[in-house]
Amino acid sequence: MSNPYTYQVTHLSERRKYIGVRLNNKLPAREDLGKLYFTSSKHKIFRQEAQEYPEHFFWEVLEEFDNRKEAIEAERKLLESIPTDQRALYYNKCFHTGGTLFIDKSGDKNPRFGRSLRVALIQKYGEEEGSRRFTEAMQKSGAKRKGKKFTAEHSSKIAQASSWYMSSQENKERISKMWKGKKRSEETKHKNSESHKGLPATKGAWSKGHIPWNKGEHHSEETHQKMKEAAAKRKERGDYRGHPATKESIQKMLDSRRKNRLARKNNEQ
Repeated sequence: MSNPYTYQVTHLSERRKYIGVRLNNKLPAREDLGKLYFTSSKHKIFRQEAQEYPEHFFWEVLEEFDNRKEAIEAERKLLESIPTDQRALYYNKCFHTGGTLFIDKSGDKNPRFGRSLRVALIQKYGEEEGSRRFTEAMQKSGAKRKGKKFTAEHSSKIAQASSWYMSSQENKERISKMWKGKKRSEETKHKNSESHKGLPATKGAWSKGHIPWNKGEHHSEETHQKMKEAAAKRKERGDYRGHPATKESIQKMLDSRRKNRLARKNNEQ
């Protein structure tokens, strides 16, 4: 990413001008302006002509900056410095529509910063309609990203962010609280089951010397008591996990154990 910059574009025959700021250029300013980038103006006629006939204009880089904030502030000062009686000579739409000059709304300056889209939609449209609109928005967003591949750098950043998110004790407690008492539908259970069928056991998970994630942790007395009560109920009913242990289910469990043993041997090799 190259340095952000301010620029001025002048129409050679009409002598009208446009002042702007470029923040996301990947090339140096003089290789970018008028060659790859043709202004961010909302004046449709001017922008279209600039793209199709860049030779009709004089492209001038005014100043380069080390960061976006300085570039934005410089553009604002440039626009404010133009006398009122000369603003008709500029394409900048804020001079002709009563609009405001460029306002930085990045990060926490954005009025929607920190707000959940789902919560905002529910507050505006109600529980049912808000949830429906949120689901539709997520589906559309997912459809746009489908098939796109992330760069190695992007994937690394996502992995780091996910690692922090899942390792944070606060997030673990929040996720646990979110799912507590909720039951997954039969359809969801079936999808999870199908997606894991045929997959080998995680490499190293059952190998010799592997340290389990919960080593050293101990159940509370309350948890022990609950486990004892649940085991006693199963014993009384003669079932397994709330379901009668038929010959067929016993055979499936035996087959599953054999497969797991084979998977462990393969992983150790």
